[in-house]
Amino acid sequence: MSVLVHTEKRTGARKCLIIGGGVMGLSTAWHLLKDGHTDVTVLDHPDPLAPSRDISKIFRVDYTDPERMKLVLKSKNLWENDDLFKPFLHRTGRIVAYPPARVDTLTGIDRARSGLSLPARKHESARLLEDIFESTPISQQLEVVHNEDDGVVDWNRVMKGLKQECMNTGGKFQEGRVLHLDSNTGGMIDAVVTSEGSVDAAQTDIILAAGPWIMQLLEASSIQQPPLSRAPIATGIFAFHLGLTTQQWVKYHNLPRFSEVGVCEFVCHPTDVGAAKVTWTTAFRNPSGDGALSEPSDVAKTSLAIKMMLDARDWVRKRIPGLKGARFKSIQSYWDGVTGNQNPIIVRHPEHPNLIIAGGGSYTHAKDLPYIGRVVTEVLQGTGTHSQFGWDERPAGKHLNNQPSLYPDLLFGDLELEASRDQRVKDWKRERSDWII
Repeated sequence: MSVLVHTEKRTGARKCLIIGGGVMGLSTAWHLLKDGHTDVTVLDHPDPLAPSRDISKIFRVDYTDPERMKLVLKSKNLWENDDLFKPFLHRTGRIVAYPPARVDTLTGIDRARSGLSLPARKHESARLLEDIFESTPISQQLEVVHNEDDGVVDWNRVMKGLKQECMNTGGKFQEGRVLHLDSNTGGMIDAVVTSEGSVDAAQTDIILAAGPWIMQLLEASSIQQPPLSRAPIATGIFAFHLGLTTQQWVKYHNLPRFSEVGVCEFVCHPTDVGAAKVTWTTAFRNPSGDGALSEPSDVAKTSLAIKMMLDARDWVRKRIPGLKGARFKSIQSYWDGVTGNQNPIIVRHPEHPNLIIAGGGSYTHAKDLPYIGRVVTEVLQGTGTHSQFGWDERPAGKHLNNQPSLYPDLLFGDLELEASRDQRVKDWKRERSDWII
């Protein structure tokens, strides 16, 4: 991983204030406290729209970008060997199906793995889905691989455990929704204004790790925003929490998890009996007006949410018929900041020396929870910066993404209008009875 040294950017501040208690925020706090920092505060406003509030996450070492692979391998080492993290990673394996339009992604993954002396993925017949999941006859055009080393993270518990560890080692936590940042004539951020009042930020390094709300906070503070290709654009998806029977949970708990790339993903929870989720991977932006920023919003009760739930139900009935009789318990609307090439932005702001932007996890960096904070601390401490996470404009576009379906080129308003005209959605709204798979 290429590193550029910028020791002249260190401010010498003795205090650290982290805005956001998600993946970037908690990981950074943990690494700072491990490094001996004694004045670390996390300012958080828990929001159910944040993907860091999810119940489970897939862990995989499958990316087309070799630099991305190197980062996740460092995280893998901590998941497997650090006592804080390893109880929460469950090696379940995963079956991954690639439709013809996504086979190039699999080719790129195998190429990146080969370059790092990792074995190529084991290619299987599409009949494997029928054998394992009793799927209806599968198109042989699907390219199927069985990733035996993939796993599932018990996400809610690992986040609680990491927060507790930060508190045990001297980290402080405050609750409050940040409204804007104030700066002095020299560009230094000297106050953070929250719903609970103003927080003094003099002689403090500020790490803005507010996920999909980063761009809104920069705009509200009249602070220059990153160039478009590096901006963490608020991007929404839907996840559907399921209630399985005990018999179903035991069965699918002991089977690999299943992803159909660009369509849907089924994850049986590794420890909570009866719990599972289905994630529909169509992503969208939510601009509030012409040229406006995309804004996170709870859209779980919209026509689009119902349409995607019905699409997910039909997918499950076809791909995993053994889930018949399971129940949709809730619809979850999640938002993350997605950059133009899905690389996070982790950099000191060019006009505000004590402000570090750390965001743009792009739904792909939760698995880096154990390590990503180390990258932030290197920028903070002036020991280096990772060039691919910098401020400067980068090539961007769906074709450059490790997960193209999560590139936010669709608009919520357009999708919602289309969904409102869907007869299935109209029927469901009238009857409101079909929560059963």
